[in-house]
Amino acid sequence: MNNLKYLSTCLVMAMMLSITAQTSFTLDEAIAYGLKNSNQVKLNQLNLLDADAQLTQYKSIGYPKLNATIDYSHYFAIPTTIFPDFITPLIDNRLKHYNILSQTDPIDVTGTPVKFGRSNTLNFGAGLNAIIYDPAFFQGLKASKLYKDLTTRQNAVTDLTIRESVSKAYLGALIITQNQNVLNQNITNLDKMVKDTRTIQSKGFIEQIDVDRLTLSLNSLKTEAEKLDNMYEMGLQLLKLQMGYPMNQSITLTDQIAQLVDRMMIDQNDLTNVYKPEQRPEFRYLQLADELNNIKIKSIKLGAYPSIGGFASYSYGTQSNNLFKKAETPWFPVAIAGFKLNLPIFDGFDRKSRLDRANIDASKLKLQMDDFTRGMDIQVKTARLQYENAKKTMASTKENVDLAQKIYNQAQAKFKGGVGSTIEINQAEASFLQAQSSYTNALYSLLLAKTDLNKALGK
Repeated sequence: MNNLKYLSTCLVMAMMLSITAQTSFTLDEAIAYGLKNSNQVKLNQLNLLDADAQLTQYKSIGYPKLNATIDYSHYFAIPTTIFPDFITPLIDNRLKHYNILSQTDPIDVTGTPVKFGRSNTLNFGAGLNAIIYDPAFFQGLKASKLYKDLTTRQNAVTDLTIRESVSKAYLGALIITQNQNVLNQNITNLDKMVKDTRTIQSKGFIEQIDVDRLTLSLNSLKTEAEKLDNMYEMGLQLLKLQMGYPMNQSITLTDQIAQLVDRMMIDQNDLTNVYKPEQRPEFRYLQLADELNNIKIKSIKLGAYPSIGGFASYSYGTQSNNLFKKAETPWFPVAIAGFKLNLPIFDGFDRKSRLDRANIDASKLKLQMDDFTRGMDIQVKTARLQYENAKKTMASTKENVDLAQKIYNQAQAKFKGGVGSTIEINQAEASFLQAQSSYTNALYSLLLAKTDLNKALGK
């Protein structure tokens, strides 16, 4: 049994380490990580919990309320009441009737000060209150449930934004890696060319200035490589921020630009499929907000209807000058039950003003949905056009790379054959590097265009 517990513990720890120690990510893995660990996602989760709490809070209005009370009072001076003397006037009137008293004698009508109660009063009781009928409450309950759905829809909007931001940050870092690879390859080739040129110069076939020109170009490439290293680190920091990844931990990108482009070129349905505004979480959010506002309007209207509440209470109390003497402490029960009918008659135009505002909100939501539908149409068409243009640019720059490579190889061959110059090599090398950089940027633009198209289609 102990061995089993030990193995179980080791397995759990290994699983935890495998989860927390993940440092290598594909694009899809980076997006999935961001959807779980981004601070905005965590904030949305808290908002969802808050929506649950609000729903429970509103439900509590309709639940019966049961309260227990203990009421103790001690009178340092018992209140005094003037008790009218109704006996003396009766006797005097009877005496006058028998002529025992003169008819002109005044009748004494003064009262007597009397103290009612005891020094101590103690009551134990319980009361119950409940809503019996309130149509506005039930509409409000429906609205509270819908508010939770609205919060969920808002989370979907956030997820779409996180997908876009993580994708662009990942691609931005990845394109720097591609540029680094291109630049390092050029540095390797040029470094070999410099060494070969020095060998030729040492034999007196070329001048020192030819070596210096190539060395200058090599040093410039190395400086650019150092700049790219710094840019890559900044790109990784931005990616960590968008993913919610620990800023002090290392991260490795495992996808390649070429792989992403090949995968993207396979799926061409996004360029031809019919799209609807319901594909976008923002539009679904507006629809739900409109539905919620309609419920609000109904609830306001139902506020003019009567509502009925019920109540019941039971208490047990005593009055005594000495609570600790049982003989002087008699207890008496009190029980009551009933209902209360609330009939709104005039509320100072409060309900009318709230209804007017709700109707205005409904009109605003209709306009927002109309604007969103038209805006999405333009956004999708623009994203598709940019994607097509990016594909053409990529194809064109790929041809330019092949052509620049051919020119560069010819310049090297001519130089080695003694009919070329280092100036020609530098020009060919610069053109080749520029063509490679343009091609890499075209790949990046194509991937960004695809990311924008995915967002436009709500993917």
